[in-house]
Amino acid sequence: MMPQSNAGITSEANRLASHIRYTQLRAQSDIYSWRLVFTDDQTYELGPVVTPGAGFTPSTVPGSGANLRTLTDDIKATAGTVVRFDSWGRPTDDNGNVLANDQIITLTQGEFSQTITILANTGLIP
Repeated sequence: MMPQSNAGITSEANRLASHIRYTQLRAQSDIYSWRLVFTDDQTYELGPVVTPGAGFTPSTVPGSGANLRTLTDDIKATAGTVVRFDSWGRPTDDNGNVLANDQIITLTQGEFSQTITILANTGLIP
């Protein structure tokens, strides 16, 4: 029996982090804030928030050719997780207030987990 490997979850965490950075960059170059949303525990979409409180317009996820991206290899995140950025690239809440605490997204795959941290105030993903 082959030993388990965390290569798949590490790859997915890196891909998700790059999509979060993409969302942040789009927010910085748009008149609208942008967000990335997990619609369930394996699927996410991203796009601009044109009308606050009324949802958003899904955009093509880079590298997927579609408006949705599904995590591979039974990797899961918390459904309903939302990452928002304002025009300065700062992470915000639903009301546009800059987050005072880091935002952490945890991906799990069996016994393995990977976290992505988005630093408060700056939006930096170390």
